[in-house]
Amino acid sequence: MEILTSGKLDVELVRNKVLEGRISLDENPFLKRVIVDDYEELGASFQCWLANNGLSSHMWVVARKTR
Repeated sequence: MEILTSGKLDVELVRNKVLEGRISLDENPFLKRVIVDDYEELGASFQCWLANNGLSSHMWVVARKTR
């Protein structure tokens, strides 16, 4: 019936893994810029874009069982 992606931690969680050295963004200059280089300026708006477009990893699904 409805799918909501209200997640707020996607970008922050990925950023933490990059800063810990567990994930590399060397092959993705766009994400490196948004999540690392210009995070203070772009991180929040990128997270909002993910949530607003149903792309957040935190998802609520409202469904109804049919008979």
